[in-house]
Amino acid sequence: MKKQALVTTAIFIPLILALIPGCDLFFPPPTRTGPLIEPTPSPPSLPALTIVPTPTPPPDGNMIFNHDFSSGPDRWSLYVDTTAGAEAHWETISEEAVITITEGSDSQSHIQFQQKYLSLVQDKTYRLSFRARAASRTMYVELGEDGYDNNNDGNRFSSYGGLTITLISATQMATYYIYITMTDPPDSGARLIFHLGGSNEDVVIDDVRLIELP
Repeated sequence: MKKQALVTTAIFIPLILALIPGCDLFFPPPTRTGPLIEPTPSPPSLPALTIVPTPTPPPDGNMIFNHDFSSGPDRWSLYVDTTAGAEAHWETISEEAVITITEGSDSQSHIQFQQKYLSLVQDKTYRLSFRARAASRTMYVELGEDGYDNNNDGNRFSSYGGLTITLISATQMATYYIYITMTDPPDSGARLIFHLGGSNEDVVIDDVRLIELP
């Protein structure tokens, strides 16, 4: 009887287990000892930002930065058309801009002492003043475009106004004044240019001021 009972039990137990849904007694799921931690991807490396300091506006309404050359060559540059044979360089000596001209070529525009990024407003009048000296020569001084056709006249270097100045002394500084009314559309990228070509006489410039008049 015991043997028959054992045989009957062996037959029915698998049948009972087969009828129980989801039974997984013989194949238990793998165990995990802790929470699942996915690896965190590294963020892409970004280029460092370069912070450009904002220059301090000049005092007294003067729009020219480093107007007295106390900061050396800062904000000023010299364009020399070497393809036309012009030769020149400049430096600051005793807080004055000294433009030394070896070959002035045949045009005033072949040597340009300049400051860029000036903001001019339409219908405003500006007073440009500066001190300069040179031995018997002329130079054309102007405000104008800087490579962008701001007034849509087909010229990327149009003049907003200027004046030819005659210098007569290599030793005595003289003060000059030019009044320019901006009749063209406003230009936030205008420039001041001293045209120094066409002569081999050196030029000294100091105390450059550009004031917007009321």
